[in-house]
Amino acid sequence: MKIYKYVNHITKTGKGSLTLQINNYHVRGGEISIKGFKHSLVQIICISIAYNIKIKIRNVPNVIDVHVFCKIIKKLGGKAQFLNSTLIIDPRKIYCSEIPVDLSSLIHGSLYLMPALLIRCGRFNFKASGGCQIGENGGRPTNHILRMMQRYGAKIIEGDEIFGELNVVSEIRKIDILEFSTSRSRLEGPLVGGATKVAIMFSLKQNYVEIVNPYLKSDVLDVLRFIKILNKDVIIKGDKLIIKNKIITTEKYVNFELMPCVSELMTYIAFSVTNQVPICIQMSNTMNLKNGLMYELELLKRMNVGINLKKNKMNVMPHPSINSQIISVLPETIQSDHHPFFALMLMMANKDSRIIEEVWKSRFGYVENLQTLGINMASNLNEVVIKPYKECGHLKNNINLDAKDVRTAAVTILGGIATHSSVSINHIEHLFRGYDSILKNLKKLGIKFNLKENKNESPFNS
Repeated sequence: MKIYKYVNHITKTGKGSLTLQINNYHVRGGEISIKGFKHSLVQIICISIAYNIKIKIRNVPNVIDVHVFCKIIKKLGGKAQFLNSTLIIDPRKIYCSEIPVDLSSLIHGSLYLMPALLIRCGRFNFKASGGCQIGENGGRPTNHILRMMQRYGAKIIEGDEIFGELNVVSEIRKIDILEFSTSRSRLEGPLVGGATKVAIMFSLKQNYVEIVNPYLKSDVLDVLRFIKILNKDVIIKGDKLIIKNKIITTEKYVNFELMPCVSELMTYIAFSVTNQVPICIQMSNTMNLKNGLMYELELLKRMNVGINLKKNKMNVMPHPSINSQIISVLPETIQSDHHPFFALMLMMANKDSRIIEEVWKSRFGYVENLQTLGINMASNLNEVVIKPYKECGHLKNNINLDAKDVRTAAVTILGGIATHSSVSINHIEHLFRGYDSILKNLKKLGIKFNLKENKNESPFNS
């Protein structure tokens, strides 16, 4: 809890940072546990606000975004409490449509408060979001969310701030997400996920909506499972997502349990593969994993990684011989968040591998860190080539690296462990946006480390 209080201080004041020092390795297999998926949670919170639904969500990860959303909801006039992995929200007294910039600028998920408050209050006032800056030239796109709101009848005014106003939601029976793709022939680029999520949010206002070419990854599948509880019929048929029936509101709390965090799963799978140790990952449920991680699980099987998925756990059994791969990252294949972990695992492969990134096409901030650790990979445009790892001891003493976003932080830690490097990773505060208990879990797997507070340094953009 002390770590989260300090990270909260960093993000709030813009002062200070955290450095993680790793120099003692006794890597072993073992049993660890994970919590729920933050990206699902963000959408469910926003649906709760939009439609005035009291919710009680279990299996919630203790990450910075959860605490920030609680503060935002309270500032808007609602109630929110996070305790023992359960988040309770009562949005019925939300009256304010001005999203507080001091909080919204700390997290990326605050973008979805725009359509939530537009539906709830008929208007919104938004200044900035934050989170990991993984878009082109830094920052995250917002235009697709604004365009989707305009499709449903919103009047949007952009300047230093974004204002939105909506009197009546336009009834749209069919919407094609391909309109938000960077390719005319297939889903591609970073906008299709957000566009699908906003379309689903507005669909709850109507009796029938057909979303063509939807983005259907883990977080969206979890949201669809949630809206079924609200009496919505959800049908996935070919390239169509059909949502029917009126939403049912109730004075009682709607109970929901998040699916496990798929990105945490991939993190520990990568740890297992790169260190050649078996691990058991405990979770409260395995809902949506087989569908949400379909492509990742198929790819791991082709790589020769043994995965045994049971009711409440996943056993990972690495094989000493990993098969090389050519991977295209698309909205309909593996998640872009997971490509750095596959890049790291493929250093163990029998020959060269390639990853072509077609979602966040400049998402290669981790490559320089792994190169410094002696891992042979190189990026060019939207592609990274990974060569089999050969130990390079002279590169591995007292290395200083920076973590500029959540996944770079995680994959740099794993790279340091895999190469047995003595490494200091600066700005590790980013890690706590996406991981509930990663340091506790690494301790269980034999990793010893020190955390150093740098009170006078400025953090990367939070």
